[in-house]
Amino acid sequence: MAGLESAGKNDLLSREFILEIPGVCLGCIGSVEQFILDNVDTYSNRVGFILYDITSVKTTQIRFGGDITNKSNVYLDKGKVFDFEGNISLYPAILRLKGGSVESYELVSPENENAMENFYKELLP
Repeated sequence: MAGLESAGKNDLLSREFILEIPGVCLGCIGSVEQFILDNVDTYSNRVGFILYDITSVKTTQIRFGGDITNKSNVYLDKGKVFDFEGNISLYPAILRLKGGSVESYELVSPENENAMENFYKELLP
């Protein structure tokens, strides 16, 4: 898992989307976790993943699979140092990027139940 100190903001901002995923979340995180498990490699050039509030790398490996630590598009942010515009939340978030800047920010929360379904549709050709 690339540490943010070595990853560089430019690497993340070169992608179309970033998913911010907290280490602890309510029930909404299940769809985000499943998306990572199913698609981390499929969309590696388009989607970056930031995992924050992580208690340990080992726990993260158990949660997402042992090879998650070797993915070039997955970043571990133990100290929330990669906070985009103060938007770190208890809920996962979808950041849409354009030209290296955050264009929009959408929480995946109980109030926004279709966020992941709509995001997946955006990724389809």
